[in-house]
Amino acid sequence: MKKFPNLLEQISEIRDAIYPLHAERASLQQLKRSRTELVAEVDRRITELVNAGRAQMLTDLRRIAVGDMPNFLVAEAIGGSARTIRTDLGPVLAALLGEDALRAAFLRDLERAPDGLDSAAKADRLKEIEAELLTLEMREEALIVDAEAQGLAVFRRPDARPEIVLGAVHV
Repeated sequence: MKKFPNLLEQISEIRDAIYPLHAERASLQQLKRSRTELVAEVDRRITELVNAGRAQMLTDLRRIAVGDMPNFLVAEAIGGSARTIRTDLGPVLAALLGEDALRAAFLRDLERAPDGLDSAAKADRLKEIEAELLTLEMREEALIVDAEAQGLAVFRRPDARPEIVLGAVHV
């Protein structure tokens, strides 16, 4: 009878190690980018916007050169047959403001943005978590089987992996 509490304590300790790993994995999977990668993505998008805006402004200058008179910064115009034409002002405004001003505005509150691991470190940590979980969950299942063999009913975690419970995973 003395083995039962010991088995239950061991199972409880393993579960206490499993739950934080599940939480860490979920958190890592949710965050797509580190702050460094976030800054690089913002820079890439700003450059695209500015280039698109400069191209639009050059198109407008060419239209003016041939006598056409484009409406600068028109966000929406209603056509003759009640057709709506929408224009994205983002690129032109980006070109007018410039990359430095946009970058400063976007990254002003960067320190308040969540920080994740860079892609390589994230992938490495996720692999480590998976390996730790596999080891812990297999140990947990072995203890549950031992407890059941001694006549003790132990409930499995609702998120226990079937392949481990069924013994289909071997290390």
